[in-house]
Amino acid sequence: MQDFNIEKKKQIMHASYDVSLEIAQKNDISCLTIHCLIHQEALCGKEIKMCSAMKLVASITNFIRGEHKSLSHRQLKIFLHEINAIYKNLPLHCKVRWLSAGKCLQYFFAIRKEILQFLQEEISNDTTYFENALMDKDMLSELGFLTDFTQHMNNLNLKLQGKNQSISDVLHFIHTHFQIQLHLFKIEIENKELHHFPCCKEIKEEHSDVNFTGFGDLINKIASAFDSRFKELFILNNDVLLFSNPLIVAIENKNIKYRIELCNLRTDLYLLIKKETGVDFFKLLPQDLYPELRNFGLKMASMFETTYSCESAFSLMKLIKHKNRSSLTDDRLLILM
Repeated sequence: MQDFNIEKKKQIMHASYDVSLEIAQKNDISCLTIHCLIHQEALCGKEIKMCSAMKLVASITNFIRGEHKSLSHRQLKIFLHEINAIYKNLPLHCKVRWLSAGKCLQYFFAIRKEILQFLQEEISNDTTYFENALMDKDMLSELGFLTDFTQHMNNLNLKLQGKNQSISDVLHFIHTHFQIQLHLFKIEIENKELHHFPCCKEIKEEHSDVNFTGFGDLINKIASAFDSRFKELFILNNDVLLFSNPLIVAIENKNIKYRIELCNLRTDLYLLIKKETGVDFFKLLPQDLYPELRNFGLKMASMFETTYSCESAFSLMKLIKHKNRSSLTDDRLLILM
């Protein structure tokens, strides 16, 4: 902010990888302060990472693919190829990114029977604990649930990573879509409906007496984590409604400085027939007729909700501007990116 001579009082949002509200207040930043939403979403899934099935998957994967295990890893790939398994390898789980856990669980569940057979036939070390765990119906039911649920979490994570998204888009994904889905998932699990849980359904077909209703409590914990971690974002609900479609909001419930302009907007025939929404709609507003609404639109459009674009740019920049191209100018770098 100092580099661009931006006054702190004009800052409307502060989004960071690890900034806390206390740090922002200490630096006299009086604005909406949020942690990067992608990282927040990943932290909401920590309850899943603590489950026994997740630890089992990590242990077996590290046993086969961990440090100094190149021989067993090669044997596994050959074994999976020979029996024509759906996947020909088992990916390592990285704790840094949540998407890694989802991919690891997806692969592991798909070839769980082949992994059990591999441990029984190809590994000379004692793997009794792993073999018993892979045959335990309670462990398998937990594995099926985690695989399904992490896939739902990953779908949300990928939506949050999209480019050219506004704060209203992200709030829509988290609140309107996923939090309502969590409520639906809890009801379905407790009613033994597994339509949105294909892995659980597969385990149910193999073991008819397994019970998934207990996972409703885990979904509750994750829903509570979302409510807690995204409470700063939900403060924007009313503003997001106004930003998304100012033509249909209840005028009497909005900030008093916008009301007259909103009334005028309802009778503006030129704007009433426009199909644009969000920032594209606010661009159409004449500055002399709708100064307050235009400023509001600029404020909402300038809010960024994640550090994804910044991190992506740095990752790409590291690939382009390496030690052998250190003389690359900033202008050239911008063109390449």
